[in-house]
Amino acid sequence: MLQRFFLLRTCIRKALIDLNVDISISDAEIQCIEDIIDCLEPVKLTLEEICRREATLLTADAALSFMLDTVKSNNSTLAITLHASLLRRILERRTILSSLLLYLHTPPKDQLHQDYFGTMSKVSILNTVKELYTRYTDCDQHTQPDEITLSNEANEQPNRTKCETLKYLLSQRIELYNATPKTSNIGNKSITSIIRQELSGGGRGQHLEFVYKMLVTIPPASIEPERSFSSAGQICTKIRSRLNDSTLDTLCFLRSFFRQRNSTSQKESSG
Repeated sequence: MLQRFFLLRTCIRKALIDLNVDISISDAEIQCIEDIIDCLEPVKLTLEEICRREATLLTADAALSFMLDTVKSNNSTLAITLHASLLRRILERRTILSSLLLYLHTPPKDQLHQDYFGTMSKVSILNTVKELYTRYTDCDQHTQPDEITLSNEANEQPNRTKCETLKYLLSQRIELYNATPKTSNIGNKSITSIIRQELSGGGRGQHLEFVYKMLVTIPPASIEPERSFSSAGQICTKIRSRLNDSTLDTLCFLRSFFRQRNSTSQKESSG
């Protein structure tokens, strides 16, 4: 609204004169409105970028650093105050996962916004990578059951037909192959030494690549669940208030699928 007012400032002044309204807009007030627009425009663009579906922690850091640089380039008092407030709030909400992902993606010497977010120490990087890797791999929790045990469990059900027994054994075999394979006595000390060697090797090894791919999937904002709640609210209205969870989930999925298909077909036809 301020941007529209600023674009129509000359017309508004003339209209106030023609209507004999005892209201005047000074040049200082116009300059104040222009400063507000110049400060809030990069904030708007940054929020739109962070809320994109394909946004990651990397793109969020890039957008935030762009916003801080742009606001800082304005020499007004409002820009200086807004820059300090935004930087303080970002540092409060930003986690070490963003710094770790930035370190794994870009070498420290090539990082462009170290002045804002800083860099992690080697010890902190090592401990965080080891914690994430051991948390999500669960090396010691998956064991491979013996085939004789599976056969005994199948034989304990005498009422099962041969086909049902085979289906049961097949499902057990599939679960066995889908389980994470048990590693051969990899303790915390071995994992630490391996990760330390990969960090000093100049490239992403197996463990660092695993953590990197995991961190890339983290969304920078909670806008995607909000979209889901909004879509569900448009479907589940007072008239359709008795829809159960599975039906509502299916309708939301079909709505998203057909929208994406229509968007893809329009891009192909226009291209």
